[in-house]
Amino acid sequence: MNKWSAMVPRFGTYGFLKSLIFFDPFIILFLREQGISFFGIGLLIAVRELVTNLTEIPTGVIADIWGRRRAMLASFASYIASFALFYWSSHFWLFAAAMVCFGLGEAFRSGTHKAMIMEYQDRQEGQRASTVAIFGFVRSWSQIGAALSTLLAAGLVFMSGQYRILFIASMLPYILAALLIITYPRELDGRDRSPLARPSWRRFLADTLRRVWKQPRLRRAVLNSALDKSLYKTTKDYLQPVIAAGALLLFPFLPALLPDLGDKQTIAVAVALIYSSLYLIGALASARSERIEKALGGGARALNRTFALYLVIMAVAWVSLWHDWWWLTVLGFLFIGAIQNARRPMIISFLGQHMQANERATVMSVETQVQTLLTLILAPLIGAFTDLFGLSAVFMVGLVVFSGFGYLVRCKKD
Repeated sequence: MNKWSAMVPRFGTYGFLKSLIFFDPFIILFLREQGISFFGIGLLIAVRELVTNLTEIPTGVIADIWGRRRAMLASFASYIASFALFYWSSHFWLFAAAMVCFGLGEAFRSGTHKAMIMEYQDRQEGQRASTVAIFGFVRSWSQIGAALSTLLAAGLVFMSGQYRILFIASMLPYILAALLIITYPRELDGRDRSPLARPSWRRFLADTLRRVWKQPRLRRAVLNSALDKSLYKTTKDYLQPVIAAGALLLFPFLPALLPDLGDKQTIAVAVALIYSSLYLIGALASARSERIEKALGGGARALNRTFALYLVIMAVAWVSLWHDWWWLTVLGFLFIGAIQNARRPMIISFLGQHMQANERATVMSVETQVQTLLTLILAPLIGAFTDLFGLSAVFMVGLVVFSGFGYLVRCKKD
């Protein structure tokens, strides 16, 4: 067995472990319990995104130059510090500090692992599986991890009656993920990492940014991906207050089935059922991403058609939330999650076709930086509109943004 054996399963294991963020399906409910308004939650998200935005490209350059495994280990250390701060905190500014650590972890991680997978692909003669297939496999295991994480988290909330314990529980899988990264072959750190590259990193960065800007297909793909990720990342957690508001209408059988449930336990059961469904559907969509791409015409055509589907579903979900049609609203979230998970491997593959091998982590970091910049704007905006107009504002803002920028970020065929 050589060092490249079973790398794809290891990539899948990484995706599984990094998705075991037990507090993720309950983070908004936890912050609301601490007395934070939706606008305040939006500001906390903005803090996280601002830190990621400011450090995204430098950390991508660091990963390409000093080693991607080291960047990943720095990422996990930052995440674990964030979890500890959330556990011990009860004030807005301490939550902001936790978001700073989380944002730094995101900056070191985003794009880096994808660049390692692309490096692995380059070193496999004949490429045993397509890029879309591998990214779809990894993302499907990520979604399976998220589904299991939701069930375990709901169990912890059910037994303990508190959300705070979820932050401590999230540390273990991230420690295991860091140990897994250490086992990756050194070659995945990247090529031509000479002593520098150190004086020339500014030129390296400038050349990469110039290439992204001057290539219309790459530029549009970066913007398309960033807008998709930003809106999904900003809106998906609003499923939590939707579930909390309509738990008994969504699952009217719960009081009869479990008559001794308290409010928090009822919400935990409802969150477990819906979020695990969201992630399992996402896993199926990711695993079939290559098949879906071919069915929708492949490449740019598939990306544009899935983008158009967002508009239809957001319009339906907006109307359903306005009228308190809870199940139709939940189905809207589920469909959006399925589309996002199906198209993510497609867009990564599309981006990879237009990058140079030695700049992948940097280009992917540019993509994530654009996404964080958009989230930095959207998160407080959606929070403020939600405080003013209710939960239906989530899809109202999403529909306006996607309609306004959809044509500008259409992917172009080769």
